Amino acid sequence: MARERLCLRGTTDYWVNAMDGQPFFVVTQPVDPGMLNVLRQSIIPRLKTELPGQPSAAELEADPYLSRFTLVCDRAVYSPEFFAEAKAERIALLTYHKFPGPDWAVEEFAQREVKLVSGEMVKLVLAPTSKSGKPADPQFRRG
Repeated sequence: MARERLCLRGTTDYWVNAMDGQPFFVVTQPVDPGMLNVLRQSIIPRLKTELPGQPSAAELEADPYLSRFTLVCDRAVYSPEFFAEAKAERIALLTYHKFPGPDWAVEEFAQREVKLVSGEMVKLVLAPTSKSGKPADPQFRRG
């Protein structure tokens, strides 16, 4: 830390929070290998073994759109290759496009009623299609 004239070990913390925002666990890395590497090597394997309430193998077999759990991440995880890996592992992802194009047409959006984790019902304005005009993949819209 140059401003304090101290030589300290450089680390990066990756916090994993539950749906209510409370910390679930933290992964500390001595250097920053990148979010995708930490997800692949540390976070996802741990979630697969420790996260409660995951569907059984039979439930996953019976419903092709059911996922083990959903990760909500920033654009640092934007990678079509990683999306395919997560889909193969039955992990849903919510993120945003790293290189966005023009805004969607207002006509594509409609008000929908959504149930929050708390049980509260709220109305959100959502677009049910992808920017390409094709229907969005429901695997990534579990909820």
